[in-house]
Amino acid sequence: MNQCANQGRLSSDWLMPIHYSETRRPGFTLIEVLVVIAIVGLLVALLIPAVQMAREAARRTFCMNNLKQIGLAMHNYHSTCGSFPGSSIARQFSPHVALLPHLGETTLYNSINVCLFEFGESPMLNKTAGTTQVGMFLCPSEALPTYGQASTSYAGCAGYGFQIRKKRNGVFNNPPVSLTGLTDGASHTAAFSEWLLAPPPADHGTNHDRRRYNFQIEKLIRPHQFDQFTSTCLQADASRNSFGSHPRGVGWMNPGEGKTLYNHDLTINGPTCFNGMFIREGAWTAGSFHSGTANVLFADGHVHPIKDSIEPRVWRSAGTRAGGEVMEGWNY
Repeated sequence: MNQCANQGRLSSDWLMPIHYSETRRPGFTLIEVLVVIAIVGLLVALLIPAVQMAREAARRTFCMNNLKQIGLAMHNYHSTCGSFPGSSIARQFSPHVALLPHLGETTLYNSINVCLFEFGESPMLNKTAGTTQVGMFLCPSEALPTYGQASTSYAGCAGYGFQIRKKRNGVFNNPPVSLTGLTDGASHTAAFSEWLLAPPPADHGTNHDRRRYNFQIEKLIRPHQFDQFTSTCLQADASRNSFGSHPRGVGWMNPGEGKTLYNHDLTINGPTCFNGMFIREGAWTAGSFHSGTANVLFADGHVHPIKDSIEPRVWRSAGTRAGGEVMEGWNY
């Protein structure tokens, strides 16, 4: 009996509810949270520049491909016409217009009335074509200015030196020239280069990247004043109100220096300056947003990024087609 009674009590005790103490798992401390945030921030800081560099490399490659296509169009035009297209105000249109059919833009080319001067002369003359942005004429690193015209990041080479209209020593300057006229060698003669578009007049003084501006400086136009002119230009300060409103690269149909032609007076990424005269002389300078370089198309069709540290003498030699310069020290 006692044994059975004891067993009953044991069973009863076994069925009694057992109370467990509630324990909470500790969370992150403030220090741990701050450490995690710091690690994430460090990773982001490391990754963002890498992503930006990859994107810029892609844009630079895209830009080079645009110039290669322009080079192919140049040589197709040469095969058809026996020369490269010329360019001057007297010729009414830029070389870009002549290259359109060879860039897959035949419809756009056919819409241009070549008997009329550039569309800016009248609101109705070739306006549709002049406001049509040709994708191949624009570098993806560039932003469009607000002039109401289509733009070009790629300018034809007009040569080097003052009174350049008289010298006619570039690939695209006045009369058309053929490959036989490039006695310096097509592989050493620049044909097209990138340049930076000038900002609209309303933006003057708000962006102090002096590579973008057209500085209006003293009226130094004589050949013997060339060194004085370039020295003054190199000292131009974008924080001062010394720039003009000449739209560089705006209007890919427009002919002439500073519109669709550049020169080799100053090296890559230098400032652009003009003297403010009616017939403007100046340094219309190549440049780009690609770090320390600009892509240049040579007359033989190859494209190469040129460093802005290139020796001025060598850069100027590359701008002439028949200058007879010895290209010593040529280094990309």
